[in-house]
Amino acid sequence: MDTTFLFESPPDSPSFETFPTLLCRNLVKEYVSVLPEVHSFLETMAGQQKPAKVKSLHFQALQFTPSLPGSAPIRGLWEAGGYRLTAAYQTSIAYQTGYHFHLEEAGLPDLYISERPAWSLPFRQRRLVERLLRTKRRELKNAALQGISAWQEQTEAARDSLLRQAIKTFTSLPWRPVRRKEILAIADEDQHLAWQLLFGYRPEAIRFSFPEGVGDEQAFIQKYFLKEVPDPLECSKKLWASELCSVPAPVRLAQGGKTGTIEWPYTRLILEK
Repeated sequence: MDTTFLFESPPDSPSFETFPTLLCRNLVKEYVSVLPEVHSFLETMAGQQKPAKVKSLHFQALQFTPSLPGSAPIRGLWEAGGYRLTAAYQTSIAYQTGYHFHLEEAGLPDLYISERPAWSLPFRQRRLVERLLRTKRRELKNAALQGISAWQEQTEAARDSLLRQAIKTFTSLPWRPVRRKEILAIADEDQHLAWQLLFGYRPEAIRFSFPEGVGDEQAFIQKYFLKEVPDPLECSKKLWASELCSVPAPVRLAQGGKTGTIEWPYTRLILEK
């Protein structure tokens, strides 16, 4: 489904689309394609005279070692594309730091990255994470980030290659599939971290502006957002209680040498009035 309408159109567009524009658009498209409920919401948005617009993307990151920020793999991509850090702050979660990134380019969302150091986890959960991260793949090389920073100088083929690499960083799991007992143990301590280990660096939440012209706003919210969230594992209620929409999605798990699935809350679409 085309998600172009979810972004503001810049007044003066270059002859080619910028890296941040393409990456944001592809991440949102991949994110909202997972569940039919989201398709229904977007179809309604596409029909509005003034539909909702993407305001911000939210990411989770675990700091694996004291010397390397856990957000480095995704921060580097955004910063190479022109985003700049505007604020760092302590979140309501213990030891967690939030980072706010902004780009002076019309129509693109702000970015929020939440980061927790691995050393702050209890011993059991920390050992589980350390074993999992031994399978972590390598990040994009400096040459790729440099190419992104010089986007307008690249050939069309080079831009296509760099964009594919960037999208893969977010949409493919950077470590082996998590085992059921591992994810349940980690969720007992930090459900944001559990989400990241299941879904990698995908956006954890997308914040939209409230659409204009929907008629009965309360009925609109009840139709698309105020739903009873299935909670088969009883480990997501607290995390998702303040959000407007949360729908479980099947996630790959490693089980005895085979690949199984687990239902886990995936979609977080937040409406902002």
